[in-house]
Amino acid sequence: MINKIKYFLILILIIFFSYSFTAMYSFHQLHKGIYFNDKQLIENYVDWQSVRGNVKNYINIEILKKWSNCACSESIAYTLSRRYRSTIINSLLTPIYNGVKDSKLSLSSALRGIEPAIWQLLDKESTSWLPKGFNSYEQFLIASYDETKRNLIKQYNANPETMKGLEWGTVNKLKVQHPFAAQIGPLAGLLNMPEIDGFGDSYMPAVQASKFGASQRLIVRPGNEEMGILTVPGGQSGHPLSEYFEAGFMQYAEGKNTPLLPGEAKHTITINAE
Repeated sequence: MINKIKYFLILILIIFFSYSFTAMYSFHQLHKGIYFNDKQLIENYVDWQSVRGNVKNYINIEILKKWSNCACSESIAYTLSRRYRSTIINSLLTPIYNGVKDSKLSLSSALRGIEPAIWQLLDKESTSWLPKGFNSYEQFLIASYDETKRNLIKQYNANPETMKGLEWGTVNKLKVQHPFAAQIGPLAGLLNMPEIDGFGDSYMPAVQASKFGASQRLIVRPGNEEMGILTVPGGQSGHPLSEYFEAGFMQYAEGKNTPLLPGEAKHTITINAE
Protein backbone atom coordinates (compact mmCIF):
# COMPACT_ATOMS: atom_id res chain seq x y z
CA MET A 1 0.00 0.00 0.00
CA ILE A 2 2.82 2.39 0.92
CA ASN A 3 4.59 1.68 -2.39
CA LYS A 4 1.41 2.44 -4.34
CA ILE A 5 1.05 5.79 -2.58
CA LYS A 6 4.70 6.57 -3.25
CA TYR A 7 4.39 5.78 -6.97
CA PHE A 8 1.21 7.80 -7.14
CA LEU A 9 2.92 10.86 -5.63
CA ILE A 10 5.86 10.45 -8.00
CA LEU A 11 3.44 10.35 -10.93
CA ILE A 12 1.78 13.56 -9.74
CA LEU A 13 5.17 15.29 -9.48
CA ILE A 14 6.12 14.17 -13.00
CA ILE A 15 2.85 15.52 -14.39
CA PHE A 16 3.28 18.81 -12.51
CA PHE A 17 6.84 19.43 -13.74
CA SER A 18 5.92 18.43 -17.29
CA TYR A 19 3.03 20.88 -17.25
CA SER A 20 5.23 23.66 -15.84
CA PHE A 21 7.91 23.10 -18.44
CA THR A 22 5.52 23.16 -21.39
CA ALA A 23 3.75 26.23 -20.01
CA MET A 24 7.03 28.15 -19.70
CA TYR A 25 8.08 27.05 -23.19
CA SER A 26 4.78 28.31 -24.56
CA PHE A 27 5.33 31.68 -22.95
CA HIS A 28 8.84 31.77 -24.32
CA GLN A 29 7.24 31.55 -27.76
CA LEU A 30 4.53 34.01 -26.85
CA HIS A 31 6.90 36.77 -25.71
CA LYS A 32 8.55 36.82 -29.12
CA GLY A 33 5.26 37.55 -30.81
CA ILE A 34 4.33 40.21 -28.28
CA TYR A 35 7.77 41.81 -28.25
CA PHE A 36 8.06 42.07 -32.01
CA ASN A 37 4.56 43.61 -32.31
CA ASP A 38 4.22 41.59 -35.49
CA LYS A 39 0.86 40.19 -36.56
CA GLN A 40 2.28 37.48 -38.80
CA LEU A 41 4.72 36.40 -36.12
CA ILE A 42 1.98 36.26 -33.52
CA GLU A 43 -0.29 34.20 -35.75
CA ASN A 44 2.27 31.85 -37.30
CA TYR A 45 5.23 31.56 -34.95
CA VAL A 46 3.47 30.93 -31.67
CA ASP A 47 2.10 27.44 -31.05
CA TRP A 48 -1.32 28.70 -29.99
CA GLN A 49 -2.71 25.24 -29.29
CA SER A 50 0.11 24.62 -26.85
CA VAL A 51 -0.28 28.03 -25.23
CA ARG A 52 -4.05 27.68 -24.92
CA GLY A 53 -3.73 24.21 -23.42
CA ASN A 54 -1.14 25.21 -20.83
CA VAL A 55 -2.00 28.75 -19.75
CA LYS A 56 -5.57 29.31 -20.88
CA ASN A 57 -6.49 30.71 -17.45
CA TYR A 58 -3.50 33.03 -17.36
CA ILE A 59 -4.00 35.24 -20.38
CA ASN A 60 -6.70 35.95 -22.90
CA ILE A 61 -4.90 34.59 -25.95
CA GLU A 62 -7.56 35.75 -28.39
CA ILE A 63 -6.91 39.39 -27.49
CA LEU A 64 -3.28 39.09 -28.56
CA LYS A 65 -3.95 36.82 -31.53
CA LYS A 66 -6.64 38.93 -33.17
CA TRP A 67 -5.19 42.39 -32.72
CA SER A 68 -5.51 44.81 -35.63
CA ASN A 69 -1.76 45.29 -36.14
CA CYS A 70 -1.91 48.98 -35.30
CA ALA A 71 -1.83 51.40 -32.39
CA CYS A 72 -5.57 51.95 -32.78
CA SER A 73 -7.67 53.47 -30.01
CA GLU A 74 -9.78 50.30 -29.56
CA SER A 75 -6.81 47.90 -29.35
CA ILE A 76 -6.27 46.13 -26.02
CA ALA A 77 -3.57 43.93 -27.52
CA TYR A 78 -1.43 46.93 -28.41
CA THR A 79 -1.61 48.18 -24.83
CA LEU A 80 -0.50 44.80 -23.48
CA SER A 81 2.33 44.31 -25.98
CA ARG A 82 3.55 47.92 -25.74
CA ARG A 83 3.69 47.97 -21.94
CA TYR A 84 5.13 44.45 -21.82
CA ARG A 85 7.91 45.56 -24.14
CA SER A 86 8.68 48.53 -21.87
CA THR A 87 8.73 46.30 -18.78
CA ILE A 88 11.22 43.92 -20.41
CA ILE A 89 13.52 46.71 -21.61
CA ASN A 90 13.49 48.57 -18.29
CA SER A 91 14.15 45.38 -16.32
CA LEU A 92 17.08 44.32 -18.50
CA LEU A 93 18.63 47.78 -18.48
CA THR A 94 18.28 48.44 -14.76
CA PRO A 95 22.03 47.91 -14.11
CA ILE A 96 22.85 50.52 -16.75
CA TYR A 97 20.26 52.96 -15.41
CA ASN A 98 21.72 52.57 -11.91
CA GLY A 99 25.23 53.08 -13.25
CA VAL A 100 24.52 56.49 -14.78
CA LYS A 101 21.84 57.90 -12.47
CA ASP A 102 24.37 59.90 -10.43
CA SER A 103 26.15 61.26 -13.50
CA LYS A 104 25.22 63.78 -16.16
CA LEU A 105 25.01 61.09 -18.81
CA SER A 106 21.76 60.45 -20.64
CA LEU A 107 20.55 57.22 -22.21
CA SER A 108 17.84 58.85 -24.32
CA SER A 109 19.81 58.68 -27.58
CA ALA A 110 20.97 55.10 -26.99
CA LEU A 111 17.45 53.90 -26.20
CA ARG A 112 16.19 54.93 -29.63
CA GLY A 113 18.01 51.99 -31.20
CA ILE A 114 17.98 49.58 -28.26
CA GLU A 115 15.49 47.06 -29.63
CA PRO A 116 17.95 44.93 -31.69
CA ALA A 117 20.23 44.63 -28.65
CA ILE A 118 17.36 43.66 -26.36
CA TRP A 119 16.19 41.06 -28.84
CA GLN A 120 19.71 39.56 -28.92
CA LEU A 121 19.61 39.19 -25.14
CA LEU A 122 16.23 37.50 -25.26
CA ASP A 123 17.13 35.25 -28.17
CA LYS A 124 20.52 34.17 -26.77
CA GLU A 125 19.27 34.14 -23.17
CA SER A 126 22.49 35.60 -21.81
CA THR A 127 22.64 34.60 -18.14
CA SER A 128 24.87 37.56 -17.24
CA TRP A 129 21.99 39.91 -18.12
CA LEU A 130 19.25 37.91 -16.41
CA PRO A 131 17.70 40.13 -13.70
CA LYS A 132 18.26 39.11 -10.09
CA GLY A 133 15.69 36.83 -8.53
CA PHE A 134 15.11 34.72 -11.65
CA ASN A 135 16.59 31.35 -12.59
CA SER A 136 15.67 31.45 -16.28
CA TYR A 137 14.43 33.76 -18.98
CA GLU A 138 11.14 31.85 -19.14
CA GLN A 139 10.55 32.65 -15.49
CA PHE A 140 11.57 36.27 -16.02
CA LEU A 141 9.32 36.75 -19.05
CA ILE A 142 6.26 35.21 -17.43
CA ALA A 143 6.74 37.27 -14.26
CA SER A 144 7.24 40.43 -16.34
CA TYR A 145 4.01 39.90 -18.24
CA ASP A 146 2.16 39.17 -15.01
CA GLU A 147 3.55 42.38 -13.50
CA THR A 148 2.65 44.40 -16.60
CA LYS A 149 -0.91 43.15 -16.69
CA ARG A 150 -1.39 43.54 -12.94
CA ASN A 151 -0.13 47.14 -12.97
CA LEU A 152 -2.27 48.07 -15.94
CA ILE A 153 -5.42 46.57 -14.42
CA LYS A 154 -4.79 48.43 -11.16
CA GLN A 155 -3.89 51.73 -12.82
CA TYR A 156 -6.91 51.83 -15.14
CA ASN A 157 -9.36 49.85 -12.98
CA ALA A 158 -9.80 47.37 -15.83
CA ASN A 159 -11.68 44.08 -15.88
CA PRO A 160 -9.09 41.37 -15.04
CA GLU A 161 -10.97 38.76 -17.08
CA THR A 162 -11.86 40.62 -20.29
CA MET A 163 -9.22 43.38 -20.04
CA LYS A 164 -11.91 45.94 -20.82
CA GLY A 165 -10.61 49.32 -19.79
CA LEU A 166 -7.16 48.71 -21.28
CA GLU A 167 -7.99 49.96 -24.75
CA TRP A 168 -5.07 51.92 -26.16
CA GLY A 169 -7.30 54.96 -26.58
CA THR A 170 -7.88 54.99 -22.81
CA VAL A 171 -4.27 54.31 -21.83
CA ASN A 172 -2.92 56.81 -24.38
CA LYS A 173 -5.71 59.38 -23.98
CA LEU A 174 -4.95 62.63 -25.79
CA LYS A 175 -4.80 65.55 -23.36
CA VAL A 176 -3.95 68.88 -24.99
CA GLN A 177 -3.56 71.31 -22.11
CA HIS A 178 -2.97 75.05 -22.03
CA PRO A 179 0.28 76.19 -20.34
CA PHE A 180 -1.70 78.28 -17.85
CA ALA A 181 -4.24 75.55 -17.01
CA ALA A 182 -2.31 74.23 -14.01
CA GLN A 183 -2.48 77.67 -12.35
CA ILE A 184 -6.26 78.10 -12.48
CA GLY A 185 -7.42 74.89 -10.83
CA PRO A 186 -11.06 73.98 -11.54
CA LEU A 187 -11.25 76.52 -14.37
CA ALA A 188 -8.60 74.63 -16.36
CA GLY A 189 -11.32 73.11 -18.53
CA LEU A 190 -11.91 76.52 -20.07
CA LEU A 191 -8.43 76.52 -21.57
CA ASN A 192 -7.82 72.83 -22.29
CA MET A 193 -8.97 70.98 -25.36
CA PRO A 194 -11.48 68.13 -24.85
CA GLU A 195 -9.90 64.82 -23.84
CA ILE A 196 -10.33 62.13 -26.49
CA ASP A 197 -9.33 58.51 -26.98
CA GLY A 198 -5.74 58.45 -28.14
CA PHE A 199 -4.10 56.78 -31.12
CA GLY A 200 -0.61 56.32 -32.52
CA ASP A 201 2.60 56.17 -30.52
CA SER A 202 6.29 57.07 -30.68
CA TYR A 203 8.13 56.52 -33.98
CA MET A 204 4.90 56.30 -35.97
CA PRO A 205 3.27 58.50 -38.61
CA ALA A 206 0.71 59.44 -35.95
CA VAL A 207 3.17 60.59 -33.29
CA GLN A 208 1.11 60.97 -30.15
CA ALA A 209 1.26 60.36 -26.42
CA SER A 210 -1.05 61.64 -23.70
CA LYS A 211 0.79 64.97 -23.36
CA PHE A 212 2.94 64.96 -26.47
CA GLY A 213 2.23 64.92 -30.17
CA ALA A 214 2.65 66.57 -33.53
CA SER A 215 2.08 70.34 -33.30
CA GLN A 216 0.76 70.27 -36.85
CA ARG A 217 0.27 68.04 -39.85
CA LEU A 218 1.42 69.90 -42.94
CA ILE A 219 1.40 68.67 -46.55
CA VAL A 220 2.38 71.14 -49.29
CA ARG A 221 1.63 70.43 -52.95
CA PRO A 222 3.60 72.90 -55.12
CA GLY A 223 1.53 73.72 -58.17
CA ASN A 224 -1.53 72.17 -56.52
CA GLU A 225 -1.79 74.35 -53.47
CA GLU A 226 -5.53 73.79 -53.24
CA MET A 227 -4.74 70.18 -52.29
CA GLY A 228 -2.42 71.19 -49.43
CA ILE A 229 -3.25 70.21 -45.86
CA LEU A 230 -2.64 71.97 -42.57
CA THR A 231 -4.19 70.45 -39.45
CA VAL A 232 -3.44 71.88 -36.00
CA PRO A 233 -4.79 70.94 -32.54
CA GLY A 234 -6.60 74.20 -31.89
CA GLY A 235 -8.04 77.31 -33.46
CA GLN A 236 -6.74 80.74 -34.42
CA SER A 237 -8.32 82.55 -31.50
CA GLY A 238 -6.59 82.73 -28.14
CA HIS A 239 -9.83 83.65 -26.33
CA PRO A 240 -11.34 80.60 -24.58
CA LEU A 241 -14.89 81.87 -25.09
CA SER A 242 -14.43 82.33 -28.82
CA GLU A 243 -16.00 79.81 -31.17
CA TYR A 244 -12.63 79.62 -32.92
CA PHE A 245 -10.65 78.70 -29.81
CA GLU A 246 -11.18 74.97 -30.42
CA ALA A 247 -11.73 75.23 -34.17
CA GLY A 248 -9.97 72.43 -36.01
CA PHE A 249 -9.18 70.38 -32.93
CA MET A 250 -11.63 67.56 -33.65
CA GLN A 251 -10.36 67.33 -37.24
CA TYR A 252 -6.87 66.92 -35.79
CA ALA A 253 -8.05 64.36 -33.23
CA GLU A 254 -10.00 62.33 -35.80
CA GLY A 255 -7.25 62.40 -38.42
CA LYS A 256 -9.27 64.49 -40.88
CA ASN A 257 -7.80 66.96 -43.34
CA THR A 258 -8.24 70.70 -43.24
CA PRO A 259 -7.11 72.83 -46.21
CA LEU A 260 -3.82 74.69 -46.16
CA LEU A 261 -5.18 77.65 -48.13
CA PRO A 262 -7.42 80.12 -46.29
CA GLY A 263 -11.14 79.81 -46.78
CA GLU A 264 -13.79 82.50 -46.97
CA ALA A 265 -13.26 85.30 -44.43
CA LYS A 266 -15.86 85.24 -41.64
CA HIS A 267 -14.78 88.37 -39.83
CA THR A 268 -12.47 91.26 -40.64
CA ILE A 269 -10.77 93.90 -38.55
CA THR A 270 -10.10 97.25 -40.13
CA ILE A 271 -7.42 99.43 -38.57
CA ASN A 272 -7.44 103.07 -39.66
CA ALA A 273 -4.57 105.42 -38.99
CA GLU A 274 -5.54 108.66 -37.31
